[in-house]
Amino acid sequence: MNSNFKIIILIFLLSAMCLHAAPSPKAKSFLKSIIIPGWGEVSNGDKTGYIHFAAEILLFSTKYYYQNQADVYNTNAEDCALKYSGIESMNITNQHKVDLGKYDSSGYGPNGYNAYILQSMHYDYPDLTEQEQIDFLAEHTYSDELGWDWDSGAHRAKYRVYRKKNMDFKDKAKVMTSAIIMNHLASGIHSMFSSARKANKNKQVKFGVSTNKDDNLLLTAIVRF
Repeated sequence: MNSNFKIIILIFLLSAMCLHAAPSPKAKSFLKSIIIPGWGEVSNGDKTGYIHFAAEILLFSTKYYYQNQADVYNTNAEDCALKYSGIESMNITNQHKVDLGKYDSSGYGPNGYNAYILQSMHYDYPDLTEQEQIDFLAEHTYSDELGWDWDSGAHRAKYRVYRKKNMDFKDKAKVMTSAIIMNHLASGIHSMFSSARKANKNKQVKFGVSTNKDDNLLLTAIVRF
């Protein structure tokens, strides 16, 4: 669960807890729309609230689609790696997955990750002792248990394509989560204006004419809130 979606859940829970204790109609309308976009407006007789509600359904549906596509491409990438790279498990770190797609193998051959580390060590730390070199390589290279060796560059390229699509759809899902949060906030603010308009409509103003004891005409106005 990403951080934006946790924020949505937190907003929902806090708003639900505060709804019954809301001190004014505006606050109640705001909290209703924070919980379910459009609820506060519709409660005030404002049908534009249905726009926020429809947007909520659309945004959640789009987020679900993007997240589902991200999961599909993640599965494709893992299946490709397990089948063609020789890696034993995909229960690895994200950096490991990046390196898996970047290098033909984890070994010391051409375009091997460990070969790159060895070359970098000699270039960056030329004064290391033999034991320090052994320790450095042990810390920064991949062991045989975590190693890989792609059977072809084409399969490695396909893995990278799957990984890129996975990350692209993940980013899109995050954008939808942010849009959902904004829709809740926008509806909440809109509902407060809707509540104010409703209150103004409910005001009753009565005018009357009367006379005082000196028979002077008096104009009276009664405003009911």
